[in-house]
Amino acid sequence: DGSWELTMSGNMECPLDSVYVLDSFVGFLVKTFASGYFTKTEGVQVLKCDDWRTKAVTHVDRRAKANIRIVFIPYGNQYHQPRFNITVVKEFKIFWTNIEV
Repeated sequence: DGSWELTMSGNMECPLDSVYVLDSFVGFLVKTFASGYFTKTEGVQVLKCDDWRTKAVTHVDRRAKANIRIVFIPYGNQYHQPRFNITVVKEFKIFWTNIEV
């Protein structure tokens, strides 16, 4: 369908039949300047940016998260891969910014 999907997850260990989440994060911000739009998915809210070129999504609450699915749909017949700038918050004093994918 032409959409791009980002999956953000904490460190996970997968022994045999079950998955044990060893780590998680409480917040995130994903931005792009690509032509298109983000869709709302579980745990993800689309932000309305003042700058018409910027599109962004963030978390809906500050509960610990182990897995988040983010979907971006480009306009028209654009086949190039969009660039995303990501901020991830582990906890109040531990976070990472300017992660480029």
